[in-house]
Amino acid sequence: MLLYTNGKTGGIVEKGNLGVLAQHHNNLQALVKEIDTLKLTGERQCSRLEKGQKMLEIGAVTLKNLSLKLTKKFCDWKNGYWRQMKRSNIENKRTMKRGKPVHVKRS
Repeated sequence: MLLYTNGKTGGIVEKGNLGVLAQHHNNLQALVKEIDTLKLTGERQCSRLEKGQKMLEIGAVTLKNLSLKLTKKFCDWKNGYWRQMKRSNIENKRTMKRGKPVHVKRS
C-alpha cells in the first residue's frame, strides 16, 4: 500500500483511493461550484427579467403617449372636418334659393 499526502485534505491517504474524507471534500467543492453557477444563472435571469420589466414599462408609457397624440390628432381632424362641413353647408344654403343655384361672389 502506497501512501501520499493529499493537498486538498492535508492528510495522508492511500494511493489510488482518495479516502472518504477526500471524496467528501471533492463532493462539497463540486456542490459549491454548482451552487455558484446556479446563483450566477439566477442573477442573470433576474437582471434580464428586470430589464424586460423596465422595457415593458417604457413601452407602455410610449404607447400611452402615442395613443394620446393620435387621439388628439384625430379629434383635431374631426373638429376641423365638421367645421369645414358646417361652413360648406352654410355656403350651400346661401347659394341655393328655391332649389336653384345662385352665383355668389366670394371674397
